[in-house]
Amino acid sequence: MTPQQLVIQRFGGTRKLATILNISHSSVVRWRELVPAKYHIKLLEQAKRMNIELSSDELIYGGKK
Repeated sequence: MTPQQLVIQRFGGTRKLATILNISHSSVVRWRELVPAKYHIKLLEQAKRMNIELSSDELIYGGKK
């Protein structure tokens, strides 16, 4: 699973993720496989607040299928 797929799955979809990051849905879709580094800290903070398991390694390398 790519980092993008993993983050989208954990946060409940592209629209929810876009809302959390205060960006457009199309921006999230355009990430392709990688999550831009400028969102890593915010995603890790939000994951902690929302009790979502997410590590910095997963943001970079993704996860197992």
